Amino acid sequence: MFLFHAHGRVLKACLTALTGVALLLSSLPAAAQVTPDKTFEDWATGTFSSDDAKRYVICRTNDSKNTSVSLELVKEQPACGNTRMLIFVSSSTPISKDAALSDIEGELRVDEAPIRATKSSIREKKGKTYSTIEIDSFQNPKTLLQEMSTGQTVRIHFKINGTEHYYRFSLKGFGQAFERIGHLCSASGGPAPKAGGQKPAGAPKGKKPPKSDSDFFDDKKPAKSDKDFF
Repeated sequence: MFLFHAHGRVLKACLTALTGVALLLSSLPAAAQVTPDKTFEDWATGTFSSDDAKRYVICRTNDSKNTSVSLELVKEQPACGNTRMLIFVSSSTPISKDAALSDIEGELRVDEAPIRATKSSIREKKGKTYSTIEIDSFQNPKTLLQEMSTGQTVRIHFKINGTEHYYRFSLKGFGQAFERIGHLCSASGGPAPKAGGQKPAGAPKGKKPPKSDSDFFDDKKPAKSDKDFF
C-alpha cells in the first residue's frame, strides 16, 4: 500500500500560514467550482459542487506549520445536521495507484481538554495530488464542537505504516466559521446548527504549559516534541 507516498517531503516544508478566503480555498483539492464566502481570522468558508453535482458548504484552515495540510469541516446540502471532518495532505507529484486504509487509531486534543481517541480512514486516488484523511469517529463527540469553538488550537495525531503524523490547526475564528456554514447550508432547507459556547479548558493553575504539540498528548510526563502529546 502506497499511502502518504510523497508526504515526507511535504511535511518537512514549514510554511507561513495563509489567511484570506481566496488563498485558503484555492488549495481545496476535492472542490470543483469553489465559491469563496468569508474569512473569520484563520478560517475561511465557501461552497462547492462535486463532479456528481452534490452541493457542499465548508470551513477550512491550514496546518499552523505547513500550508500543504488543511483541516476541513464539510456539510452536504440538504443534510445540514451532519458534519464531516477531513484532513487533506497535498503532494507535489501525482499518486501512482489507488489505495485505502481504514480503522486508523489516533488522538485529538483541543488545548488542554481531555484527549479524545479517534478512528480514521485514508483514501488515495491514482493521478490525484492529495491524500484524504477522514476522521470517522471520536471519543465523546458531543462536546467536541463546543471545545473547538472556544479553544485556541486543535492537535491531531495518527500512526500510519509505522510513521507518526502530527497536525496542529488554529481555532481562531472557527466558532464563527462553523456557524456560518450552518447558515449557508440551511439556505437549501436544512437546520443551521450552532457550535455551542463552552469555555475553553485552558492550562491548569500552577502547571506550566507544554512546550510542543506532542506534550498535549501525554499528561503523565514532560515532553519536548510534538510526538509526546500522544
